[in-house]
Amino acid sequence: LNFPLMKKIRQLVRDTEAKGEGKIAVNVTTNASLLEGEILDWVLETDWRYKVSLDGPARVNDRWRILPDGTGSYDIISRAVARMVEKFPERVTILSVICPGADPAEIYKAADDLGASSMEMNPMLHPDETQTGGPEDIEMYKRFIHDYCERTLKNDENKPKTLFLKFDHFIKRLMGYIMARVYCGAGRNYLGVGPRGEIYACARFSGLKAYQLGDVFNGLDHEALRRFQEGAGAPVERREPCKDCWAACICQGPCFAFAEELGPGNHRPAPLMCQYELATAEAVFHYHNRAKEENPEQLLQFLPGLEDFMNQ
Repeated sequence: LNFPLMKKIRQLVRDTEAKGEGKIAVNVTTNASLLEGEILDWVLETDWRYKVSLDGPARVNDRWRILPDGTGSYDIISRAVARMVEKFPERVTILSVICPGADPAEIYKAADDLGASSMEMNPMLHPDETQTGGPEDIEMYKRFIHDYCERTLKNDENKPKTLFLKFDHFIKRLMGYIMARVYCGAGRNYLGVGPRGEIYACARFSGLKAYQLGDVFNGLDHEALRRFQEGAGAPVERREPCKDCWAACICQGPCFAFAEELGPGNHRPAPLMCQYELATAEAVFHYHNRAKEENPEQLLQFLPGLEDFMNQ
């Protein structure tokens, strides 16, 4: 985390907005290992959104996320998240990696216990598939996502509090509210900035020279951006095997960074990631069909802009 650069970006954002060029949304992805003292106090005064990496409770997270002194990072991360949630809970998202042997239900509960408004969860990927999770890990994820859907449907005192973004995105796409040909807006309606001011399609490409699209000091390289949109960031109908997959309309293709950095190459998704996406799609289809029969009013909560409309 480059604190001086963050302050410079904040001033650039303010200067741009002062010219009447619209509101700029800033998202910061961080492992929170430096979010203490002056830096944390500064963060708490911004209106940015923060995505914080945390891989579950201390006994799980601290096996994988180790500080330079060899100790686990859970304590410092959880303290920072607690302060942020106290100040702006709606702007804190937990990013979790499902490491081999870790139970997604425990990972979700760790984010929920900290009071984060939302969380993302993806399996650990590696070009060497012997280093990743196996069938038992996929089965644990299936149990988690089906339980999440069941608790959402029941809508009682045990309903999920922290929004699982994969579920939210899939149900909205299934209902036709988010129609797109790409996984996300990376390299299109948002960009990532590296610690030295480099511009990438998103933060997950940070540090990879082949995917740099310019820098904040000299602006975008539009030719590099075009190559990205036609290559690594290509739409789902131009990807193999996505164009023939029944779930492509709600999955909308792989995370560009995951596919490029950890997939088999040539813009193809990592096969393990596809298994998790298919498990989510199946659970969401099941939830949607049951909700239509048992509690159709519940599906109204997924209407885009509903909360703003109800508050008018």
